[in-house]
Amino acid sequence: MMSRKNNNSNGSRWLIPFLVALIAVLFISLFVSTIWNINNYAQQFITALLGAIVTTVITLLLLNGQSDQEEKKEKNSKVFEEKLHIYKEYLEKLCEVVKDRQVTNEEKIQLQFQTAYTAMHTSDAHVKDISICTSIILKLLCSNNSSDNSYNNAEAIQTQLFNLVRCFEDELYDSKENNEDLRKTAAKTFAEMFDQFDSDKSDQLATTVPSLDDTDFAALASKLNCPTDWECKQQVDGFRLQRKYKTGAVEAGFWEGHYYIQAEYGEFSDFAKALKRKYGGRRSYGIWWRHITEPGFYVIKQGEMLSLLSQNGSMQKVMSDWINKLVKDIESFEPYANWWQWLKDKGVIDEYSQKNWKFWIWADDDTQEFKCLVCDFENAELGRPFLDTYYREENGKKDIVIVLWNRDDNEEHTKNLLNGIAAKGIFREPIGTIEGNRRILCSLPETATNEVVAEKLSEIINCINTYQVNTNSDI
Repeated sequence: MMSRKNNNSNGSRWLIPFLVALIAVLFISLFVSTIWNINNYAQQFITALLGAIVTTVITLLLLNGQSDQEEKKEKNSKVFEEKLHIYKEYLEKLCEVVKDRQVTNEEKIQLQFQTAYTAMHTSDAHVKDISICTSIILKLLCSNNSSDNSYNNAEAIQTQLFNLVRCFEDELYDSKENNEDLRKTAAKTFAEMFDQFDSDKSDQLATTVPSLDDTDFAALASKLNCPTDWECKQQVDGFRLQRKYKTGAVEAGFWEGHYYIQAEYGEFSDFAKALKRKYGGRRSYGIWWRHITEPGFYVIKQGEMLSLLSQNGSMQKVMSDWINKLVKDIESFEPYANWWQWLKDKGVIDEYSQKNWKFWIWADDDTQEFKCLVCDFENAELGRPFLDTYYREENGKKDIVIVLWNRDDNEEHTKNLLNGIAAKGIFREPIGTIEGNRRILCSLPETATNEVVAEKLSEIINCINTYQVNTNSDI
């Protein structure tokens, strides 16, 4: 087909000059016949022939131009299809490489060749950007560096995937509207969605694996610096560190072909969410877990971890560091969980959850350290007020404060609420301000019991809710 088209094109290129020359001859003939008064019929014949030839030349020029356009269009279409195939294949290969959270030497070579193949139809600037995005994705998903808190971070991964696809889009389409803010929002939405709907780690099947005797296991627990006020028990191919008479546990074991580390605090999803954001991994209700990806651990065969831990000092250090971090996370979560539990036991949470209140434990966005118990009131008329209850240290002294502010960050809303409560005589004036305009409603000794804190919170929540009900009834 292509050779026939070329032959036709070559024929047209030869015929058009010939016809142009013929037109010139006919013009000369018509001019001469006019001067010498040659027969009128001859002039008419020459004129008609000239018109027909001019029409033919114009038609041939149009057909030739149309043929070139179709040929160019067909070529661009084939290039587009090839690019689309190559870019799709690149994403598929990248997904195949990272899905097992490790990159073999063979996969490294495959990815290098795949990148070179992509470069055939891609500008150098985009090849550079594609390589950068790919390297970041590999680091996020396959890095053995335990200090990298972005491990398995859905938002960071999705952002780099969007950046990667942006390079492909620029190569495929001449003009395409892009909105960075929308893509950032989409990446964040993925992270929040995965944070809510994560996969469970079901109980593993018990298998017969080598174990340590009680003396050797006790020695291992000591080497791992397990807290003395926690109970450490050997399990099937792992161990479990459980708080005595309190909620909270750390566990290590074998699952999905590799050894994992796990922390849990009852069924508090806020605990597992914060650890997932902090360390990566997965969560289910109050349980957080991830595979141990530090050097040496990811390749241990099933049944070998305890014996290797007993002998290998560097592996003991890795496990000890994990235990230390997770024990601190559990202990720092405890006071806020206790306040929440007292509110739950007193029926406050069940009662006010039906009145648009929400009760949860907040962790700092950057450090994911647990900071306070939050009581949210989803009431737009009051500016969506909330109560933060936390430990405050000031002038070397530590106390527990209950602070009022609103989600609208509106000073007027807070003033109206406080004035309304005071006018109805159901609560006294705040005792001070903190962090700008936030009002300290109550200060309790650091040693205040969980029950005292919960009682005070219950009183304030009831005051706010009573004011809101009375205000609506007055209207």
